[in-house]
Amino acid sequence: MLKKILRYLFLIMTVFSGILTIVAFSDSIIFGIFMLVATFIFFFFFSLFGANNITAKPQNNEVQKGNVEEHGTLQFEVAGTFVEARQKVIKDFVKNEIKEGMKAYDGLTTKEIKTQRYENIEIYEVPEDEKWDKDYFRLEKEPDNEYDKNAIKVILNDFSKIGYIPKEKTLQVGKLIDDNKILSMHFSITGGKYKLWDGEDLETDEEEYSVTLTINY
Repeated sequence: MLKKILRYLFLIMTVFSGILTIVAFSDSIIFGIFMLVATFIFFFFFSLFGANNITAKPQNNEVQKGNVEEHGTLQFEVAGTFVEARQKVIKDFVKNEIKEGMKAYDGLTTKEIKTQRYENIEIYEVPEDEKWDKDYFRLEKEPDNEYDKNAIKVILNDFSKIGYIPKEKTLQVGKLIDDNKILSMHFSITGGKYKLWDGEDLETDEEEYSVTLTINY
């Protein structure tokens, strides 16, 4: 702000000094030379606080803009997992993961769940902090999709499709795929079977599975 004020101040003084220089030469050569020097001084300071800043700023912005690399994270729920056939695929995947060593219900036994510590807390078969990276799934474009030509399906490797990238994210994710800019990605599963100890009875129930996908680019 200060530089802006000084810029206009020196511009005004430069113009004013230039006018006085013309007038001064008609009356006195010495006074005219003095005003000419003053004009050059004001012009110098105007250039220092004005023109240099004006030209430098766009250059800095241009360089800065060119050097910025777009990195970020997308996180959203996979759309369409509610379809019965896809729920079954997720359920089969969970069963297989348990067989492969995933600790169901956080590794807690029924006896451990039926304690005051876990009273009225839903303990899910799929651990809350369990995540699966891109070795377990892939994203695949589906240009022949009758509802959305930009559709991208989410497929569990060795299993089947479990849903789609939400429609509002397809263009962005599609560009990341085309530009090979996805650095890493993983998904987590919520819902499914759970156990709840209310202090007297152990309730065993099941909810619909949902899948949250995280993409780092």
